[in-house]
Parts: sequence; structure tokens; C-alpha cells
Amino acid sequence: MDYTLILFLSLIMTACGGGGGSSPQSPASPPPPPTTGVSVVSGITTFSENGGNGNFSVVLNTIPDNDVIIDVVTENTSAISSDKSQITFNADNWDVAQTISLSGIDDNIADGNKTFSINLSINSLTNDATGYAELLPAQVSNVRVTVIDDDAPGITTTPLQISISENSGTGTLDIVLNTQPDGTVVVNLSNDNTIAASLDIAQVTFDSTSWNVAKKITVTGIDDSLSSGNKTAKVNFDVDASSTDTTGYNSVTAISEIQVTVLDNDVPITLFNAGTTDGNMNGRAGADAKCVAAASAIQVCANKINVHAFLSSSPSDQLKDMPVTYGYSSTMPVQGPTGAVISSNWSELFTSSSFAGPYIQQSLASAGVLPANQKWWSGSRYAGNTYTVASHCDGWTNNGSGSFDKSFIGSSSNNDIRWVLDGIWNTSSNFIPDENFVCSNTIYLVCSCGG
Repeated sequence: MDYTLILFLSLIMTACGGGGGSSPQSPASPPPPPTTGVSVVSGITTFSENGGNGNFSVVLNTIPDNDVIIDVVTENTSAISSDKSQITFNADNWDVAQTISLSGIDDNIADGNKTFSINLSINSLTNDATGYAELLPAQVSNVRVTVIDDDAPGITTTPLQISISENSGTGTLDIVLNTQPDGTVVVNLSNDNTIAASLDIAQVTFDSTSWNVAKKITVTGIDDSLSSGNKTAKVNFDVDASSTDTTGYNSVTAISEIQVTVLDNDVPITLFNAGTTDGNMNGRAGADAKCVAAASAIQVCANKINVHAFLSSSPSDQLKDMPVTYGYSSTMPVQGPTGAVISSNWSELFTSSSFAGPYIQQSLASAGVLPANQKWWSGSRYAGNTYTVASHCDGWTNNGSGSFDKSFIGSSSNNDIRWVLDGIWNTSSNFIPDENFVCSNTIYLVCSCGG
């Protein structure tokens, strides 16, 4: 056998893939070239309308041969703002993402969450020859953004608690809408205790232009002439069916009621002191302010009202007329800070004759109003009246020491007419008031409070 021929054939078969060996594999196909296009990388696309922030980024898929200008157009500019209206890519930055920042815009309207598009499109000035200039709007990705509504229809009432005197005392309530309606919102007011207090109006109306302007309601106390203690009343609110708004106000029921405390003015009048001062107290208002501060500091007149300086300041503002001028009861007792009775009623404090007496049941010192043997500014004669500017330091604005800088004063340790108009009786038993007390002196200020 010719073994040379067999070896030759075997070599030929091996070279040709014969002999049972595996066939050689075809080479892999090359990847497709990148497609010209714009890619959007989502960032924060859901945020609040009330100062919320969002963003997204944009990058090109391929390198351009010229500037590629992309317009950024917000579909709803009343709900969102964008920090960029246009971005530009070129051969150097085509693969560097550019970020567009977004901000919510508050509208004060309960109109629900809003979802809309931010549209990207190739600007007509793009002169790229690689295909970007030919991209249609439909071939460029847009961004969907959701803005969360932070508004809910509601009604705010303030303050939630007030205190007024039953003797025609007044207080003011405010009512305002929380959001802008698209029609009218009619609010009814009701009072659950019409014996204790009254409202000046029973209904208020808001619209799209007046929704955030508070309507003011006046509550007035009603006097009953009885020592019956303080009373309470509640002011309630509800939305009337005649309202034309469609943003949700017809469904609002959770409206805070206002608690009104009507303070009984048929309680004893309490006298106390506010320390010492000269005759310049910045007028009646300044004297009253000193008394209010003193009442708070020494915790006198708790749960009472009508804190005023106990003095005359002019012929139209006299001690004897304080029940009329300041709403004090003329029939209730006048007492000291601890309840010691000074007189059974207001009229018993004064007399029309210097020869009558005693005038009060005990002195101001005995009742704990003042220390013993002290002077106090009264500006008043024994009848509780006054007359000239020289009898009350020019309405308590004068601390001079001249011949016309004077005031009537009272004495703390007397219960005859000298308690309110200090002076002496001469040998003929004639009363001579002290008319030489100048306003530069520093003596006590007496205060009153109560019904």
C-alpha cells in the first residue's frame, strides 16, 4: 500500500475542514452607528406650587458639526417658571448634560394638581449637517411635570376668643377666605346667646377680588342690670347655599367658632393705687395706662374690666359721672382691694354740702386703698365735680409749680369730705379747701375697676 498517498489526502482533508472537525464561525456584525437625537434625563418632575423646585437634564446622542440650539417652552407659564428658555450644544459639549431648573408658582386657588409638558424643539437657526437640523418636534423628547396644589378652600376667623362688657361693650371679629374663589362665597353668622350679645351683621360676601380682605364684625354686650355673673356666647359660621363659587367652598363646614365672654358689669367697683406720680400723667389716657399696668402687676381686678384712673380731668370727665362715662354700675358697692366697703353705691361717695358727713363708710387707708396719711390726685371737689384747669393740672398734663399749676387732692385717712377734697375747717366751722397744692408734687394715683 502506498502510504505516501494516504498521508497526502489526509492533509488535504484537514485543510479543507474535513475529517469531522468543527466548522469555523462567521465574524460578529459591527454595532449600528449612534442615532442623531436628543435625550432627556429626568430629575425632579413633581413638586409643590408653593416654592417647590424641580429639574431635568438634556444631552445630545451624537457629536454635531455645528451649534445645535434647543428651545425650552413651558406649556403652562402661570404654574411653573424655568430658568432657561434655550440651551446650545456644540462639538465640545454635546455629551455634557445641561440642567433646566423649574420653580412652582403659587396661585392661591384650590384648583387641584396640574400636569403639563415642557416642550423641547430644535431652533430654526440650527445649522448642523449631521441631522439635528432636520429633527421634527415629535422626534424630540418632552418632559411631563406635575405641580402639587397647596391650596384648600377654608375660612379663617380671628380672634377665637374675646371678652366684652355687658354694658354695651364691643369687640371686633375678622373673617377671611383662605383661597381665591371663582364666584361669590356667602357666609352666614349666628349667635347662640342673643340675650347676652348681638352682632352688627348676619351675613358677609366674598368674591375673587375681595377674598383676602378681612370682613369685620362687631359684637356688642347687652346689659341686664342683674348681678348674674359673666355669660358666654358663640358666634358660628356657615356657607350659604346661594354661593356661586365652584372651587369647593360649598363643601366647607369646618369653620372655627368664636367664643365670646360677656363680663357682668353689675359687680362692686374696686379702688386701688398705682403708686406715686406728679401732675403730668400724659393726660387721662396716660393716667388710665398707669392704672392698667398697676392692676396687672398687683393682680387686682381679675376678671373685671373698665380700669381707669379715679379722678376728674375736665368738666366733661368728672368723678361723679364715671358710671355714665365709663360704664360703672351706679348701684353696686365701692370697695377696697380686699373687699372692704367704702360706700354702698357710687352716689354715696359724694355730697352737695360741705356740712354733711360722714361721706364714706371708711377712709381709703382703712379700706386698704392707700397707706395712712397720704395725699392723692383727685382733681375733684366734694361733689365729685371739677371746673378750672387749675383744679386738675391742666387735664393731667402739667407738673409745674407756678401759681396756676395746681390741682384738688384727697386725703387717705379721712372719711369726711376731705377724703376727696383735702382742706381744713376754720374757727367758724367753714371748710377751706387746699387750693395751693402744685402739680410738681409727687403723690398717689388712685384707680378704679369693675362693673
